[in-house]
Amino acid sequence: MPTSEQDVALVRRLAEEKPSWGYRRLVGALHHLGASLSKNTVARILEDGGLRPAPKRTRSWRRFLEQQGASMVAADFFTVELTRGWGIQRVHVLVMMHLAS
Repeated sequence: MPTSEQDVALVRRLAEEKPSWGYRRLVGALHHLGASLSKNTVARILEDGGLRPAPKRTRSWRRFLEQQGASMVAADFFTVELTRGWGIQRVHVLVMMHLAS
């Protein structure tokens, strides 16, 4: 029996979102979602989709930042000493940057 397009899409999505999960872990997650596929079927789907086995499918920092950048903020806090007519004044600076923009 051929694998449905829904199941193929679900396997690929899970594999991309959870790059550290191996074939067996994916099969278990699929079972909880109502899709009964074998380990070999999952392996074939990933191979056909150009996805490598779990240890070689890990995310790079670049890909992680591309996917999560919309919800990430970088922050830095520092002080600057300014010279004024009456002496030195310390100014506290908080900088926040939305990574997606």
